[in-house]
Amino acid sequence: AMAETLFGDNNPSGRLPISFPRHVGQIPCHYSRRPGGGKRYVETDWLPLYPFGYGLSYTSFRFGDLALAAGEIDAGEPVDVSFTVTNTVTVGINPSVVANYDDRYVILVSRGNYINVPYKLLKIDVADLSVTDLGIAALNFAISGDYAYVYSYDFSSSNSWIKVLDLRTGEIVKENFITDGTVIETPYSITVNPLNGDVYITDAHNFTVTGDVYCFGQDGRKKFTFEVGINPSKIVFNNTPHLNS
Repeated sequence: AMAETLFGDNNPSGRLPISFPRHVGQIPCHYSRRPGGGKRYVETDWLPLYPFGYGLSYTSFRFGDLALAAGEIDAGEPVDVSFTVTNTVTVGINPSVVANYDDRYVILVSRGNYINVPYKLLKIDVADLSVTDLGIAALNFAISGDYAYVYSYDFSSSNSWIKVLDLRTGEIVKENFITDGTVIETPYSITVNPLNGDVYITDAHNFTVTGDVYCFGQDGRKKFTFEVGINPSKIVFNNTPHLNS
């Protein structure tokens, strides 16, 4: 039991098997009451002080997709009930760009409110659902191995940067990913080719003209570029071989 708790397979918790009334005048007070069927007492309402199932745990979760194995059951007949339990984690405003890292962490961006709440790059430990702020104002990122290629863009000043983050240490290992002087005016998306590690970055320019796709090696040097449509926001790789007819 201790090992299961330490590795996140068990969530220690305590839940009430009964409902506790606020006052003796509310009795009977039980979980199966019908809506509006509670008993008020003087100036108090009919809600219990502690309802059935009340308690504490080391995480938050929600129930959903409740289903019964049978559409009809007789009195006293057992029935199987199934439902989905989902862990929930509170992160920042406008969470987006979620990625798995090493099957132990979830890396994501909180994009704030674009006014006075800045971007944040966050790391969630899937074992205990703890959230760590990596201290980087990132708008987007892509992961390759133990490294994240991270960029930011300030919509008010049009300033941007592209850096390389070591996810093992949380340290920036390259302040400037691009090493050959190539200028990305408005970085709009970033993706790593899983087959060879090349880094693809799109440039939206002023958001009203056709954008460009840039391919860089892991050394930060441009390999090639080509023009695409307006505001290129996603790059997907297809490793299915194509046969020439």
